[in-house]
Formats: sequence, C-alpha cells, structure tokens
Amino acid sequence: LALSLSLCPSIATMSKCDYCSHALANSTFIVCAECTDVNLCLECFSSGVEPRGHRNTHGYRVSGNVRVTVFSPDWAADEELLLLDAIEHHGLGNWDDVAQHVQNKTGERMSVWVVCANTRVERDG
Repeated sequence: LALSLSLCPSIATMSKCDYCSHALANSTFIVCAECTDVNLCLECFSSGVEPRGHRNTHGYRVSGNVRVTVFSPDWAADEELLLLDAIEHHGLGNWDDVAQHVQNKTGERMSVWVVCANTRVERDG
C-alpha cells in the first residue's frame, strides 16, 4: 500500500466519510490515492469498507488533523508517519540517517519511541 501524508484542512471541513457519513472536520481521515473523492473516517478505514468501487487494497493518504498522538504523547501522528517512512527507507536501528529524515527528533528519542510502540502493541494485542 502506498502511504503519504497530506495536510489539507479545507478538504476536511467539507467532507464526510463516504461509508458512514461521519463529518470529517477537525479529524484525521483517509483519502484514497486511486479513487476520485473517496474519504473514509479512521473507523471505516480500519474496518476495510469498500464504498463506491473503492478497494481496501488501494494506496491512501492520511489527511486532516494529524497532530493527534498514537503511541507516545511526545510524538504527533504526522511525526510518527515520518519516522515509519524513514525506518522503512533507512532500516531499523540506522538512527543517524533516520534522524536526518525526521529532523526534529534525535536518534535516541526515535529508538525509545520504537521500544514504547512495540511494548504497547504487545500489551494491547
């Protein structure tokens, strides 16, 4: 799946989820990178819904309010996406190159994030 980050709050103020019709204003939501005008709330996206010819295997962009936290209160979701992209590109543990990609966190902070995220995933299942 293709993943990219889009910060476009004007789209979020006008959009509703194409499956459940939940308003997307001030929220994080998913935009299909392959369909025209398919926006999904996080709940519908994580459920794998396929409205109007959309397929859950399509590439996507995370859009709207991406300053929420997911794994750590010190990291916003957009920073976590940058970190995951850098880890995918440079390799897990290559913290100097990953830090250059993310730019606003040190390699040590990144390795701590990975440990915390892994612990939370193991704990929460």
